[in-house]
Amino acid sequence: MHTRFTNLIGTLVRKVAHRVIKRFYPRIQITGAERIPKTGPVLFCANHPNSLVDPILIGIAARRPVSFMAKAPLFKTPLLGPIIKALGMVPAYRGRDDARQVKKNSASLALVAKGLKAGRAMGIFPEGVSSDARQLGMVRSGAARIALEAFDNGVTDLVIIPLGINYDKKEQLGSKVWIDVGQPLDLASWIPEHSQDNEETIAPSDDKRLRRKLTEELGTALKKVVVHVNNVDWDPLLTDLEIIFKRTKHKPSHHIPALMRRKRIADGINYYYEQNPATADEIIGEVESYHRELRSAGLVIDDPILNRSRTYAIFTFLWQLAVLVLWFLPALFGSMMNMVPFLITRKVSVKFQDDGQKTIATWRLVCGIPIYLLWYGIIYITVLYETHQLPMAMMMNFMLPITGSIALRYWPFFATSMRHMGHQFRTLTNRKQLHGLREKLAGIRTTLIEYAEKYAEISPRPEKTPIVRPFMMLFAKAIGTACFLAIAFVIYFYAVNLVSSKFAPKTEATNPLASKSSTEVHESQVAATKELIAIEQAYRNTLLKARKLLASFVAGNVHIEEQQDSDQIQGLLRRYCTYRDNLLRISLTYRPFQDETLFVNQQSQDRAFVLFVAATLLRHEMSANFIEAHDDFLPVRKLLNRPETRWGIPAGVFDRVQHELLDTTYQDLVFTAETAYLQRQNQVEQTTAHDAQTTQLHNMIKNARAEIAKIPEFGIRAGVNRALRDAKDNAKGLYNHINAFTGTVIGDFRVNQREIDNLIGPDDLHGFHQALKPGDILIERRDWYASNAFLPGFWPHGAMYVGTVQEMKDAGVYELVRKAIRQFADEEAATENAASKAHAQSLRDILDEFERPGNRFEDHHVIEAVSEGVVLNTIKHSAGEATSVCAFRPVLLSKEQTAKAVAKAYFYLGRDYDFDFDFESPNTLVCTEVVYRCYEGNREGYPLQFKLSTILGTHTLPAQNIVKSYVDAVQQNDPDNQLQLIAWIDTDRHKKPSSTLMIFNGSTSGPDHIFFEETLKRPGLTWEWERQQHGLRALVTRPTEYLFYLCFSTTVGAALYQVTVRRRRRKRAELK
Repeated sequence: MHTRFTNLIGTLVRKVAHRVIKRFYPRIQITGAERIPKTGPVLFCANHPNSLVDPILIGIAARRPVSFMAKAPLFKTPLLGPIIKALGMVPAYRGRDDARQVKKNSASLALVAKGLKAGRAMGIFPEGVSSDARQLGMVRSGAARIALEAFDNGVTDLVIIPLGINYDKKEQLGSKVWIDVGQPLDLASWIPEHSQDNEETIAPSDDKRLRRKLTEELGTALKKVVVHVNNVDWDPLLTDLEIIFKRTKHKPSHHIPALMRRKRIADGINYYYEQNPATADEIIGEVESYHRELRSAGLVIDDPILNRSRTYAIFTFLWQLAVLVLWFLPALFGSMMNMVPFLITRKVSVKFQDDGQKTIATWRLVCGIPIYLLWYGIIYITVLYETHQLPMAMMMNFMLPITGSIALRYWPFFATSMRHMGHQFRTLTNRKQLHGLREKLAGIRTTLIEYAEKYAEISPRPEKTPIVRPFMMLFAKAIGTACFLAIAFVIYFYAVNLVSSKFAPKTEATNPLASKSSTEVHESQVAATKELIAIEQAYRNTLLKARKLLASFVAGNVHIEEQQDSDQIQGLLRRYCTYRDNLLRISLTYRPFQDETLFVNQQSQDRAFVLFVAATLLRHEMSANFIEAHDDFLPVRKLLNRPETRWGIPAGVFDRVQHELLDTTYQDLVFTAETAYLQRQNQVEQTTAHDAQTTQLHNMIKNARAEIAKIPEFGIRAGVNRALRDAKDNAKGLYNHINAFTGTVIGDFRVNQREIDNLIGPDDLHGFHQALKPGDILIERRDWYASNAFLPGFWPHGAMYVGTVQEMKDAGVYELVRKAIRQFADEEAATENAASKAHAQSLRDILDEFERPGNRFEDHHVIEAVSEGVVLNTIKHSAGEATSVCAFRPVLLSKEQTAKAVAKAYFYLGRDYDFDFDFESPNTLVCTEVVYRCYEGNREGYPLQFKLSTILGTHTLPAQNIVKSYVDAVQQNDPDNQLQLIAWIDTDRHKKPSSTLMIFNGSTSGPDHIFFEETLKRPGLTWEWERQQHGLRALVTRPTEYLFYLCFSTTVGAALYQVTVRRRRRKRAELK
């Protein structure tokens, strides 16, 4: 049981450690991973540059649990000891730690051999210590002893795998890591090849010569997979050569990733120093001499001005400057919010680190994780206490590590860019010196490339590795996505759109004529002929009106957002839909290829045929004219696609007609009707010559064919437009769901919920309520709502006060309201639309409920549009939860007009919220649109007109506009001011009492009214308004204030300290 629990803990620790290291080093490249066996005994031998991080990286590369030998003192560490024991680590006793314990190593090596015998993967670092040098240290014999002892114990299938772990800058977050897996060494085949033929048989583990040979071979294998220079003094030179090769146009070098290129340069230096020391010394001397010249000129070897033309370098610096400006605020925020744990982690981890950089990453991770978690917990609790909003606290904690990572990358980039820019301006005054430095650098590059090519003949370069830069990767993804969408569109258009049928009219199982006698069939034909003639005449009149209306729209005399113009358009659309439905019914009833017994003689058959052709072609003419006239006018097209339950108009009328016109089934129907008529025209005309009404049908067919001929064919362009609109419509459904969700979330989300509820006192609310009458317009403000940031001005919300039944009676409008609601209900019930009939019944239910005592309308007085739709609310919920609310009364309206406005508010009750903020249709409504529509939507001649604004191309009515129109009229002393200010409640959460009620009842003088006029100057963002009123301290609590000062002072202090340190370093460098 204990073993299972330990294994479980070990597995959990490995997964957590792997995840943490992959976040700290997100760019890990592994080459040769296929050489690692997935099962069986494996002994990993690796270099050891980064303390406890190296074992975790080996585990990531191996993709299987690996146990290591670790120095014995770690097992006594309170935090790490239990963890490394759970991971199956084995203690290694070193003389430098405790010479008395070295004898215990034999037992430890036996434990490792035992693990190998059990088929596990074990790991060892043959150097025995961590090192910062780019040089493999002395390989000790521990690995050879383990391998040979395991072989003696029957582990004949043991594989030794050398691993090279190479870092770019191991102490830095985000550093590149390259793990190179070397050629496996099969011990079973290696031992016979290297054993001596002795008379006396010696076990491999006791053969010192064999152990020495294996140790030497492991050392050689490790040098092949790590960045290794034979002389540690060459380390700075290696960095310079890397930069020089990076800036060359030598493509073979660029095809090799950076860390692989570093290793190849190191191997090349080693080779030339071994083969031709004089040449190597000469090249190295040139590089060092050039480096000194650069320092004397105040430059560094990676300055862009040395590697590019002056113009290109200037553009590079401008680009860097743009990047610095773009990321400055996120980096500054990340620095301030993460500086405290950053400095504490640095300060604490230094106490545990060894000399050099080999344990920096380890101890920063070990110390930093709990410190950062504690700090983020403090931030989380502070934000939660400040805002009382869990999402805000979670969002803050989500942003902290992201902006902190940005800051860690930003400030080094900032320092480097500023240094390069300074060097750039410095060289502008000494072009001759810059020219000489460039020429010398070009000569060094030429020499280095020459020797690189010679070395490539001796040691071939690794296979070309594709390097995709982030921008190119993004560009490639964009191109790939575009191609995919293009192919998908072609498939959709040709394979789906042209095949699928959009024309599938519902037909009855049997023709309604089948149950009629021949006399009744004849009477039906006569009635259908009269109906068809009447439809054509009505359609021609409707077409003339529609064309005049469209011309007025083009001339700017018709505004879709105005109620009267919208009603006029939708009235014509309703007639159009009715005509098309009736024509389709006639066409299907008298379509050919039916049972001929329906028609008793040839004359009856020909009359039925003419009815079918006339109905089909007239309907086709109507459809073609409809699309051709409106296709180029997006606002009209949008309106024609909107549903309107009041008129019984379904959604998507325009698109449905266009789909039908382009449908192959429908086109075949029209083609069949016209072709068959041309073939039988003479015969049919002779048969029906004595029938005057049928002659009118022939003229109708002639006129329809002439009109159709004038309209352009709906060819490939219309087909492509149709496919694009289909794709848009399919995406629009998802967009509407997302838009509704985000609109609801943003509309209902408060950034701060502390001390902002119930700011309006009950007495003030009661006094405000007593001043109201049915038909009054409420303009409201709720502080700290996220939606305030997206709406213009201080006043964001509007609502309609309808009052109680008694209040309507007191105002003398109750019977008028009932009459108007009943009229709306009758109009709805008169349609054939099921939704309209249901709406009519709901309106009648409202009238019935008015008469019942204790009905819900006694305490629900306000109708407003919120994210859930148009709802009936209490004055306590609507106005009482606001932080500022005022009431206006339209004064130029008659009682009948006020009553109708109240009735319309009830009419719109239950409609959905309009997340598109589109005033062109009343089917969905925003808050101020309820007020706008109730008061006739700027109908011509109506006493109350609203000033609309165009926001993002859409006509809308911000609540701020209503207040501004009133204030403008007052300030201009307009005697015909449409509104009166009745009452206003303003609040301030920093005062007691928090609310102030001001009753005006039409008065426009006094300090209170001047104070109200100044609300137009208040900012929409709550924090800015509170800052203007009470200063920054009013925005936050003491804990947040103290936390801010701590972050700010720590960041400023750290910045000043860094500047001071850099100046001292620069002075020391100058002295040297």
